Amino acid sequence: MKEALKTFTLAKKNIYLDRKKRVASEEDIYTCDCFKADPKDVDRLHAEDPKASYNCGERCVNRYMCTECDPKQCQCVPHC
Repeated sequence: MKEALKTFTLAKKNIYLDRKKRVASEEDIYTCDCFKADPKDVDRLHAEDPKASYNCGERCVNRYMCTECDPKQCQCVPHC
């Protein structure tokens, strides 16, 4: 470990060699298809429709992809 720390260099910023850094536009943001529901009703709703996702819960496609929901576009705010 001590030997590895001798050659360690902290990167202060990322340098993109293959493309220019850009900010995602609204077209690049994926909006999940979750339904907003009262949290106390979610278990009952899952029993009625097991494939549906409510309040950006465990079935949210953005959770599967490790992507944050955009609060400007997600209908489940503040649950996401």
